[in-house]
Amino acid sequence: MVRKTNIRDIVGTGPLGLGLCILVFVTFWKIDKVAGIACLYGDKVLHKVLAGLLLCAGGMIFYAAIRAMPISKHNKCLVRHGVYSYVRHPRYAAVVFLVYPAFALLVHSFLCLISTFAAYVIFKLSAVLEERKLIDVFGQDYKDYMKETPGFIPKIRRRQSTYKQFCDHPVQSIKLGWTQCFLLKCTGGYLLIDTSYPKYYSQFERKLANMGIEVSDIKYLLLTHHHDDHAGFAAELVRSTGCQVIAHRNAVFSLKQGKSEETIKPVNRRIRIVFSFYALFHKEFKFPPLRLSERDILIEGNNDIFLKGIGIDGVILHTPGHSKDSISVLLSDGSAFVGDAAMNFLRWTGVGHRPVYIEDIDTVYKSWLKLRERGAKVIYPSHGRLFSATELKARICTTNL
Repeated sequence: MVRKTNIRDIVGTGPLGLGLCILVFVTFWKIDKVAGIACLYGDKVLHKVLAGLLLCAGGMIFYAAIRAMPISKHNKCLVRHGVYSYVRHPRYAAVVFLVYPAFALLVHSFLCLISTFAAYVIFKLSAVLEERKLIDVFGQDYKDYMKETPGFIPKIRRRQSTYKQFCDHPVQSIKLGWTQCFLLKCTGGYLLIDTSYPKYYSQFERKLANMGIEVSDIKYLLLTHHHDDHAGFAAELVRSTGCQVIAHRNAVFSLKQGKSEETIKPVNRRIRIVFSFYALFHKEFKFPPLRLSERDILIEGNNDIFLKGIGIDGVILHTPGHSKDSISVLLSDGSAFVGDAAMNFLRWTGVGHRPVYIEDIDTVYKSWLKLRERGAKVIYPSHGRLFSATELKARICTTNL
């Protein structure tokens, strides 16, 4: 899908398709008025309220679809994120299933409501012609998209109860509060990616025991960044196990202070509102201080060597944007454990896969680009479920990077 500065960018079809749809609606309406064939029964005020709700829903889908498109008309890429992850033609679907019925309710015409089927046929034909061109542009990528994503009516998706293991390297996940921690098998034990808030340490021990793992089996703790929901019980874990800590050099001061830096800001206004309520219950972003020693490993930039030395076929990448000390683990099979560099969390607020709090959004996108260029295929975020790295690629295409 490519953003263009014309009528197709607004309604998803050209002037001919839009004109035909309007003509069909007006024709059915006039026939209804002249012949008095049928009218919609019921309270007219209720019809107007329902019409208003349908139009609002349709408008939100239109807005979301346009926001997902590339900023530059020269930046051609296949958009599969946002509303395009549910249906391939969200604007067509909005017109057929929301806008058309809304206008039928406003004019109280049953015949106009029936004309929705004619509009569906018009948009369906338009979609077929459009997709022939898209296949020419994107080839097999678009064919795969067609197989995975319906055209007009979204599928009902079953929510998986646990993380499916996509990577070849043995990985286990532990959910603590809203933070997802990951265990990777390494030489002599395990590498743990992130902790959670301090109060979850006992729960962490219980979950480890249920997995048949001793706390002492954790030989390394990699902190993707210093925030309290990631480094919360790091100090207690280090005291209990003597594990070595892997962190970016920029995290040293904040870990020593036991406090999240106040350099981040909400990614949009909806997140600002949501977290203003959260702040009523979580007033301080503090955690027990963690003093790093000489035996701990400090990362500067990218590190392609250390993980291989402990039996993990992967690299550590510096992925700032959410915070200046953010790092990610990228395995050779394309599995990327990114901390808060990308999320699948609170999507209803319009954040997409962006971190809900950021230092700099352009830096976030550059980190995504680095992950994609280094071969990331599946993203394991700390907040939310795993997702395909192609969704990051699609979002990158909507920026001017």
